[in-house]
Amino acid sequence: MKQGIPSDRILVERAKFAVSSELKRKEQLNLPVAKFDAKSGQIYMHNSDGSITVLAQGMKRGRYSERCREKA
Repeated sequence: MKQGIPSDRILVERAKFAVSSELKRKEQLNLPVAKFDAKSGQIYMHNSDGSITVLAQGMKRGRYSERCREKA
């Protein structure tokens, strides 16, 4: 590894820390946070008062290779 280039592990740790600190900041400022539920495929907004607003339904079309096979 060249001197001065951080490893991937360090970059991932810093990215996770940045995301968690941003979520904490939004929580303290009572700002809504967009979240994605992988099981249901829903995208929703979690508001500071505890209410949840569903914004959209995620794609349920399968993998790209499976969609290409259906067209052919």
